[in-house]
Amino acid sequence: MTGIDTRNDWRRSSLATVDRCARFFSIIGNPPIWATVYFAILVAFFPQYAGMTIGVWSILILLPTLVLLYGMRRGVWASIDLTDLHQRRTYMPWTILGAVAASIITLVGRYPFALRLSVLGISLWLVFSTLIGFWWKISLHVGGATGLMWLSLIVLGLPALILV
Repeated sequence: MTGIDTRNDWRRSSLATVDRCARFFSIIGNPPIWATVYFAILVAFFPQYAGMTIGVWSILILLPTLVLLYGMRRGVWASIDLTDLHQRRTYMPWTILGAVAASIITLVGRYPFALRLSVLGISLWLVFSTLIGFWWKISLHVGGATGLMWLSLIVLGLPALILV
């Protein structure tokens, strides 16, 4: 084996490792994952509203995620990342539907202010991200993480930033 072959093998191996790491961090930074962590923090801060919070999380996060997984199984969407702009355009209305339903439920019901504000903030982010996404492919990961960080600060105060 020559030195060139060894270097090429090392490069291929290194690129594969970098690719695996990037995929791992992409999954961890996925907006539904961040939102789930945020809702878990809400439950920790407001345990008396745990049932309401989990119910809203189910409508806002779980149902659209199940629609995505079902669509992937049926071949409608290629991957959970929705890297293709057209696939994003066809999926994002499902997330907006969940957001509108969760917003209506929290506004009509007697939900605590923190939960109503959280759902409204996430819903507005989804609508704006979808509208912008019809023309540009934006990073939903960065937008979701940044939005939830600010939402945590507004709703829960400085201690929440340590958790997020």
